[in-house]
Amino acid sequence: MRKLTCFVISFLYASFVFAQPKISCPDDGKQDATSCLQKYIESSTLLAKPVILGSGTYRITSSLVIPSNIKIIGKNTTLFLDSKISNTKLLTINGESNIDISGISFIAGGLFSESVYASQFTNLKSHSGIGFTNGFSAVFVSGCSKNISITNNKFSGFDFGINHQTNCPLNSTKVFYNNNTFSNLGQAAVFIINGSNIQIKNNHIDSVLGNIVVNNAPNLADAKFADGIFVSGVNNVVIESNNISNIKRIGIVVEKVYDAKLNQDIVNDKVQIINNKILNVNGSRGTECNAGIWVEPFATKNNPNYYRTNHVIINGNYIDNMGAESGAHIQYGIFSGGLNSVISNNIIKNFTNINFGPFLNVNTNATNSSGGIYCVYGNQIINNNKLINNNVGILINPTDFLSSYKFESNYFYKIKMQYYPVNFLGQNK
Repeated sequence: MRKLTCFVISFLYASFVFAQPKISCPDDGKQDATSCLQKYIESSTLLAKPVILGSGTYRITSSLVIPSNIKIIGKNTTLFLDSKISNTKLLTINGESNIDISGISFIAGGLFSESVYASQFTNLKSHSGIGFTNGFSAVFVSGCSKNISITNNKFSGFDFGINHQTNCPLNSTKVFYNNNTFSNLGQAAVFIINGSNIQIKNNHIDSVLGNIVVNNAPNLADAKFADGIFVSGVNNVVIESNNISNIKRIGIVVEKVYDAKLNQDIVNDKVQIINNKILNVNGSRGTECNAGIWVEPFATKNNPNYYRTNHVIINGNYIDNMGAESGAHIQYGIFSGGLNSVISNNIIKNFTNINFGPFLNVNTNATNSSGGIYCVYGNQIINNNKLINNNVGILINPTDFLSSYKFESNYFYKIKMQYYPVNFLGQNK
């Protein structure tokens, strides 16, 4: 009897200590739920319990700080960022690890550069001067964060959906940004500087709008580049099976980064861009081109060792610019400057924009004409691509005398010029 009594008391004590904390934070979208949610997150972490958010809208006015070793699960849950402070982050992950976030709708107001168009995102796809101004991020990841999973969420009305900027190029690792939906954003759905072993897969991204003035480049301080997915200073990254549409600059960007703390350039290496669908990249600011996929070389003919992007595979992507707006912008399906890279099995259609002053004659100014693939530097294999209804099929930088290219079995249909310069010929159908 004594043993049974001790067992019952021990069970009841354990149940009390380790029970899931109950949430009673306001969920009407009107009252401020920030402090209450922060306490709930911290208490759940101490008890090693998941944070489960029920149905409702939680109004957030300052950043929620996310600790390590936590799972946050939303069940028809909206977190609404209501703040007029620039660069506000709804969730901040600063050097923490082992974090799983799913099932949440992240919503912000999205301040526009022209308030007359702010109501219900009116005329977003046709107006040239719409953008967001306050640098909001739904999720901000910094420090040496690793083992991060952000999946099955929705993001709308932010400058950045997921803004991942760490100072640990190789140690910020095992990151998964998958199966999310992004819409009506300012600068990027997924923005990553520094990291390794990252997967960005099965996301739906629509309408990244930037702060654009067509034919009239604003000051750089005011310009926002508006990309679907932007990565820089990364190693072993897979960008796969994303649906990306209505982007004001570039669908997927791979660009080099200079790390001031390390005082060195961080090389991009082993990046796979595979099986993505990219539609309608158009209307970039005056100093920028549009592209479905853009791989930045940062190399010069006088310094062949200055390559900063290596071993890129661009395979099986479908890129169609049929619905893009015409304007003063060169548009490429794929712009590639990766050293030792492969461009294969892509379908690239309808990059025909030539409405830009002196470059109307594709035969004399082909490097300034929209086209399917533009190789600027770097020992590349280009094979089995289908290029349909583009001004130029494949362009090669005519000043690049250091790189080597191999062309095999590319298919051309309704192309004004298959190759430029014309002496770059491969085995083609």
